Amino acid sequence: MASLDEQVLCLSKSGYYPAWSKYLSTAAGLVLVAGGIWRIVGQGPSGFGKIYPYLFVGLGLLYFSRSEKRIYLSQSGIVKETKTLMSSSREVLPWNRVAHITLATRRKQFMAFFERYGEIKGLRVLFDRDQEQTVRKIISQMCPKTEVNTIQQ
Repeated sequence: MASLDEQVLCLSKSGYYPAWSKYLSTAAGLVLVAGGIWRIVGQGPSGFGKIYPYLFVGLGLLYFSRSEKRIYLSQSGIVKETKTLMSSSREVLPWNRVAHITLATRRKQFMAFFERYGEIKGLRVLFDRDQEQTVRKIISQMCPKTEVNTIQQ
């Protein structure tokens, strides 16, 4: 999903779904869709009210199992990529648009909130605690004049 010339400086753990949850949702989705189809073609009870939970929930689980999301820091800025069965999107917050950065640490997690110039919303990115020094180094290189606040818990 990333362009070939773009280097991932630090990959976030935000947006990742564990592999077991994707496998479980795929298996449950297939079972539910098969049950819905069986109710349509089989001799059992039919009707929209009987197949609705099976087909739509099963298709929703299959859709979820094929979705991917990743957030990472790159030379161009903070990149948020989302890919599903039907679409894909890529949002980049350039380093020169970052107005303020708040870093918070808690237990084994480290969170960075990047505020945008002229906007209320920002981008919240979750990292592992051992990535803190790497993220701080990237921030100091990419946007040295940006104010950085740190919250310790």
